[in-house]
Amino acid sequence: MENLGYSVNAKKILHDVSFSLEKGRITLFIGKSGSGKTTILRALVGLIQPSQGCILIEGESPVLVFQQPELFSHMTVIGNCIHPQVHVKHRKLEEAREHAYNFLRFLDIEDVAESYPCQLSGGQRHRVAIVRSLCMDKRTLLFDEPTAALDPFATGSFKRLLEMLRDQDLTIGVSTHDMHLVQTFLDRVYLIDHGSVVGNYDKHNGDLCPEHPLFKYLNSTF
Repeated sequence: MENLGYSVNAKKILHDVSFSLEKGRITLFIGKSGSGKTTILRALVGLIQPSQGCILIEGESPVLVFQQPELFSHMTVIGNCIHPQVHVKHRKLEEAREHAYNFLRFLDIEDVAESYPCQLSGGQRHRVAIVRSLCMDKRTLLFDEPTAALDPFATGSFKRLLEMLRDQDLTIGVSTHDMHLVQTFLDRVYLIDHGSVVGNYDKHNGDLCPEHPLFKYLNSTF
């Protein structure tokens, strides 16, 4: 993404935002609520039309797991996970079912496979949405506040999932307020404020210095 701008009714939401995602690494977008993190992810999947700049995507388009995902209310959990595989990926039903169960087990929600969304907690629904996206075998995954609705146990499962996906050389982007998640995956980070990138960090370039905007932000939150 290069020099991206986005406006609504003449109000600037994003200002000259430039960044990259890298294969096999987890890129974090952090910042206060309303800073523009989610808007950046929505731009990457084509849900908003930027007013300036360019977005270059190698290969197929990424998939975004929303903070408040929508599931088909008339389908069970396993049905929600099978449906896009059969109708978009054209998988056989049993193959799609097995694929879904593998991820449901990994995120510890196999026991709710035959339940309906209305019978689930918010955290369970969010994990189902994650599984539904993973079942599509996309190589670029974007997560918007993925741990916001998760308890500590489920958050631990999600962290292990991120590690597994990273180790499979997937490209991952995450917007988050979860500072424990940030500390765990302090690899590539963009600090967003008022629609602009005000700091970025790559651990391959060494440790954060006390003068770095990201260092100051992280220390102000603990």
